[in-house]
Amino acid sequence: ITVLLRFVLEFKITSIDHNCRVLYNYSEFNKKIFRILTKKIDHVVVIGDTTNKCYIDNKVTTKKNYSIESPSLPPNIKEEHNIYKKYPQSLHNFIKTRTPLLTANAFALTLINNKDLYGFDMCIDLIKDLKAMHPNIGLIFGIAKNKEKKYLEKLKTIIKDLSLEKNIFIFISNEEFWPLIKRSDIFLRP
Repeated sequence: ITVLLRFVLEFKITSIDHNCRVLYNYSEFNKKIFRILTKKIDHVVVIGDTTNKCYIDNKVTTKKNYSIESPSLPPNIKEEHNIYKKYPQSLHNFIKTRTPLLTANAFALTLINNKDLYGFDMCIDLIKDLKAMHPNIGLIFGIAKNKEKKYLEKLKTIIKDLSLEKNIFIFISNEEFWPLIKRSDIFLRP
């Protein structure tokens, strides 16, 4: 409707797409409709290389006005100390006692076709394998939003069954995560 209205009201349409992964599951008919509508948009902005790859994989082309933008903004380095102070004392204690320290994060635990989109399950397997060589290894897994409560409980059970409770810290918070990445030895993006 918006695409049709723009001809009558003479305005331009900008689309910002940061997650087109559902496009992979569309029927060929729905993909065709998406392709047609996307060509009618004046400016398409895709966030990150993953979204751009999704457009390429699904043969979505646009008008000439197409751009790829970074998925993140640079942090305010001056605020690092204040942000770090907001973290719970248990997290500070974890950081002091774990070496090497790894970090990974996700906006939300997300399952797509029953697969962990951000690879928290893979991180658990990694810590299990590395613990034999590095008994003090630690992983901070940051989650801004927990929308998969049953899945998180399942992961916590796996962590407990593998005796990794002292090695994995699940940090559910909307606090900025970058100061933790900065303090870690390795940042994982499975």
